[in-house]
Amino acid sequence: MIIHGPSNANYDIDIGPVMLTDWYHDEYFDIVKTVMKPLNAGGNPAPPSDNNLINGKMDFDCSTVVAGDKTKCNNNAGISKFKFTTGKTHRLRLVYTIGLVIHHVKTVAN
Repeated sequence: MIIHGPSNANYDIDIGPVMLTDWYHDEYFDIVKTVMKPLNAGGNPAPPSDNNLINGKMDFDCSTVVAGDKTKCNNNAGISKFKFTTGKTHRLRLVYTIGLVIHHVKTVAN
C-alpha cells in the first residue's frame, strides 16, 4: 500500500519514503505453508509478525525468540529517526511492504 497525498500539497521538506514492514523470524516458505494449510490443520491466514520495522529498524527483545530459531537477532538494534523542523511542513511517503506478499501467495494458490 502506498499512500499518495494530494499532488498540489505544499511542503517545505521532503523526508522521502518511509518503509513500514512486518518482520518474521520464520523462513518465507514456512510462512507460506502456514498460510496455505487448512485452518483445521493448524493453518493461519494471517500469522502475526514478530516485529514491525520502520525503514528496516526497530528494537526487539531476542529472548522472546522461539527455541531453535536460527534467524540472526540483535537486541535493541535501534529505531528509525526522523528530523522535523518546527514551523515547517514535511512530506513523508509511507510504503507498507508486506500485505501484498501474503495476499499474492493466497491468490496464486486459489
